[in-house]
Amino acid sequence: MEPEKLEVIKKYLSFNDVKYYDVQAELIDHFASAVETMEKEHPELSFEESLFRAHRQFGGQQGFQVYIDNTEKNVRRKTLKLIGNALLSFLSWPYALFTFSLAAVWHFVLPLISNKEYYVLGFYGAMIIVTATNHWRLRKVNIFLPKRACNIMTFIVYILIAGPMMLFLANQGNHYLSVVIFAFSSLFLVVFIMLPKLTIEETRKLYPQIA
Repeated sequence: MEPEKLEVIKKYLSFNDVKYYDVQAELIDHFASAVETMEKEHPELSFEESLFRAHRQFGGQQGFQVYIDNTEKNVRRKTLKLIGNALLSFLSWPYALFTFSLAAVWHFVLPLISNKEYYVLGFYGAMIIVTATNHWRLRKVNIFLPKRACNIMTFIVYILIAGPMMLFLANQGNHYLSVVIFAFSSLFLVVFIMLPKLTIEETRKLYPQIA
């Protein structure tokens, strides 16, 4: 299909509440194919008329919304895979060295800290700051996948940092458990900080047409 027609379809999708570029990219091929089929079957129709008829074949606004929801689910699945890959990368070279270094730093630093509760509060404060910063960084990004990834990661970070930190407060005498909890929490914060940039880059690789 000609680029001008694809641009019209993109605007039409935006008009019908498909505002995110990556969701448009998932949907546009199917919708463009439906329009092309309509043009072949009814050559007497204008492009705009074929567009409207294709929309009606999707079930009108209600059916179209169902298709949009299914498309967003596909993007969400890619989001979970992307987050998983980001976390697993810290277990492979060269990022594994960074993970080991975090554990080593906390191994030597923790015995020097008298009021470890302040460090726990520091982690909670860092979680809030990173969450707010990520949402601010993505406020003008019109891509669904990075925003969804940060929302999911916010939940993961709060569960997987807040929970272990409470466990740490209850078991401060166990040095190695404390090292694991602090290193683990630090790693999740680092991934969380990097997530907006990583997800935007990965989304542009998945959907080069929106780059």
